[in-house]
Amino acid sequence: GLPNRKMLETLTNQALSRVERNSTCVALTFIDLDFFKPINDQYGHNIGDKILINFTAAINLQLREGDTLSRLAGDEFILVIEADSEPELRHGLDQIMGRIHSRLEQPLINSPAEIHVRCSAGTAIAPKDAIEFEALLHCADQAMYDSKKKGRGQHCYYETEANGQTELLLHPTEPAL
Repeated sequence: GLPNRKMLETLTNQALSRVERNSTCVALTFIDLDFFKPINDQYGHNIGDKILINFTAAINLQLREGDTLSRLAGDEFILVIEADSEPELRHGLDQIMGRIHSRLEQPLINSPAEIHVRCSAGTAIAPKDAIEFEALLHCADQAMYDSKKKGRGQHCYYETEANGQTELLLHPTEPAL
C-alpha cells in the first residue's frame, strides 16, 4: 500500500532535513482526481476503488527511484520528489507529470465501460515556498486549486503572487473611516 498522511509527514520531514543540510530541493505535488465523485455515484464504490488502484499503479510506473507517492485521503495523493537544484527538480517533475497525463489519456478500466480520468496537480518547492511540512502542503494545495481554476487536468507550481500573499504583506487593508 501507499504511505498514509503520518508516514508522508515523516518522509517529508526527513527530506526537508536533507534540504537544510545539503542545500537541495524537495517538491510536494498535490494530485487530485478530477470529477471522481460522479464516477463513484454512477458506477459505485467498487469501480471507484478499482479506479484508485489503477491510478496509483499508473502513477507509480512513471516515478523514478527515490520518488514517493502517498495517499492523503479519498482521491488526493501527494508526490514527494527530491533533487540537487530547483531547475533539476522542475525538469524531472515536468517529465513525470507529462508521462502521468499521457498515461491518463488511456482508460483506467474498460469494464463496465471505458473510464478515463484526469488529474489536477499543484507543486510547492522547499526551500523556496516553505520549509515546514504543513506550510509546504498548504502551498501545494493552493497550487492544485490554481490548476483546477485553469481548466483541470493541469499542473501548476505555487506562486506567491497568484495567491495574494505578497499583496497582503505589501498592502495591508486600511481601516474604514
